[in-house]
Amino acid sequence: MSTARIQTNPTLIPAVMQLPPMHQKDFFLVDVGASGGIGQHWQVFQDHLRAVGFDPLVNEVKRLNDCNPNPKIKYEEAYVVCRRLEEKRLQDQGAPKLASKNNQSIFRSSSRAALLSSSENYVKEHYNSGQEIVFSGKRVQLDDFFSPDSYAQLDFLKVDTDGNDLAVLLGAEAIFKAGGVLGISVEVQFHGNLGDNSNVFANIDAYLRNRGFSLFDLYVYRYSRADLPSPFAWDIPAQTLEGQIMWGEALYFRDLCLPNYEEMWAFKPDEAQILKLACLFELFCLNDCAAKIINKYSPRVPAFSETDRLLDLLTPKWIGKTVTYKEYMSAFNANPKSFYRSAVSAALAAETAPSLEQPVIAPIPPEATSLPSVTQPESLPSLTVESKPPETPRDPTEFHSSGRPRSKPSSWSVRGIRQRLNSIFGS
Repeated sequence: MSTARIQTNPTLIPAVMQLPPMHQKDFFLVDVGASGGIGQHWQVFQDHLRAVGFDPLVNEVKRLNDCNPNPKIKYEEAYVVCRRLEEKRLQDQGAPKLASKNNQSIFRSSSRAALLSSSENYVKEHYNSGQEIVFSGKRVQLDDFFSPDSYAQLDFLKVDTDGNDLAVLLGAEAIFKAGGVLGISVEVQFHGNLGDNSNVFANIDAYLRNRGFSLFDLYVYRYSRADLPSPFAWDIPAQTLEGQIMWGEALYFRDLCLPNYEEMWAFKPDEAQILKLACLFELFCLNDCAAKIINKYSPRVPAFSETDRLLDLLTPKWIGKTVTYKEYMSAFNANPKSFYRSAVSAALAAETAPSLEQPVIAPIPPEATSLPSVTQPESLPSLTVESKPPETPRDPTEFHSSGRPRSKPSSWSVRGIRQRLNSIFGS
């Protein structure tokens, strides 16, 4: 899993990667739920990417390590857990089910109905490269796996475990206290047991907010009831186009530009961390937040000496034209209403409309009609109007009705559906 909004063609990041501070410290990614490999979008950090991926599928991890040419990236076959939470769950095993007041609705979904009627093994065929399924017997906690002297070096944590995401975060308490992690992408579910340790969005959000992280993006997945199934979003029996919101992908960052953030959270970022955060904001389509970082820290960060150039790299086109950051901001400050959706649409339409000042004159050839040819008056020139081909309907599995692209399905979201159902409701 990764958040749905990824910048596939960044412009700021390549420039920042040329700056000396980025050559001194690698960008360190921790990927919990790494089946399929580290996401391609992380390659923007080039030779300075360092990563550790965790996954319980033994054969998949072996395959990933065998085909991985980068010595700075390695994969570990293990479940990532929180030992304290595991002990508590063992103690609570005998508790009455009704006491948890579980409101999870996946067992009533069309996804579950389709899975129960299917004979295909999705884990084996789609996410284990056709190999036999062997789950790891190892259970590690992030605070124990990494040495304390490396805690502050970790930059980004991606978590997608189909039901144990909060446990992964709880097991990284010392890492968060060390003040290294800048951002977190985590799968969240919106329904489940009551209680502070339940793996639901409310608890994950509260936990991360209490450690200095703010929610920056949230993408949700819907699952229709089996009583009236909605089309599946992809060619797999998972999320659907309509239905109740059930799972999502949440993106958190340290909001360094929040007034008094550094004093509030006792977090003093170094130059490399500030540059990395600006890169992360652009990578996740938060160019405005990257611009804020540059504007705030340019007096303090020598690498931001070329402030205008870096801001220009972040600036989008305005009414179809490439503009500088200063020109873009001048347009907004002069007339904020020009940024209204209707105003932008009208301006774009006017910019692309054919000009009537220089019409295309198309004389009618005599052989094109049985009527006598008529000389066209100069004052009324005929215009050639090109008919546009009908617009190809957008695939509803790839685009929302609003035109926004749908996210691709995550490997864990499919792979874990059977396991999730069995663990929560029994086989």
